[in-house]
Amino acid sequence: MKDKKDDAQSNGLAMGMCLGLCIGTAIGVATNNIGLWMPIGLCLGMCLGAALGSSNKKNGSKDDISEEDFRDGGYKHTDFDVRTYDLDFLKNYRFVVIFARYRGKWLYCRHKERTTWETAGGHIEEGETALEAAKRELHEETGATKFDIRPLFDFSVHTPTVSSNGQVYLADITELSGIPDSKISEFALFDTYPKELTYPHILPTLFEKVNQC
Repeated sequence: MKDKKDDAQSNGLAMGMCLGLCIGTAIGVATNNIGLWMPIGLCLGMCLGAALGSSNKKNGSKDDISEEDFRDGGYKHTDFDVRTYDLDFLKNYRFVVIFARYRGKWLYCRHKERTTWETAGGHIEEGETALEAAKRELHEETGATKFDIRPLFDFSVHTPTVSSNGQVYLADITELSGIPDSKISEFALFDTYPKELTYPHILPTLFEKVNQC
């Protein structure tokens, strides 16, 4: 899979080579010695392009947001934004988020190491589809054994230096078997989302969109 940073590096190299070639050609025409100055300009352009590409790669966006990046308000609200898109608009999904309903209420989980609430969800593992990951995470974090689940929309989270894509699912649970032996200590039912959220700058935006679908 081609990374955005690789694109930035390639673009910088190409721009530098074109600029160097143009400069070399201009000097060659002015001095009536194109044969000498075109190769010099090309070499200088390659050096300049490599420097530009390296800078773009360093400063460009990268797809490496982890769950810890945004936990407990880890970034200030002004540092990033959450964007929603039509289903399957994005590619290269890294996360799934599952809003689950049970007995007419919204089901939220609490991690053993936290006092805040969150939806089921997590990373898509290697070899999994987004739907497979959503089903796995739902069972692991809620104990759901019978449910209907469907994708609703895509989303992305952006900071000045990182970004990542995900997909949001809606699950209607009809049977729970108790929480498996996992990182989740309990779950509870709410009419809306709880006040104490693990991801307070992300979940409300997604929840609003869920209710519009």
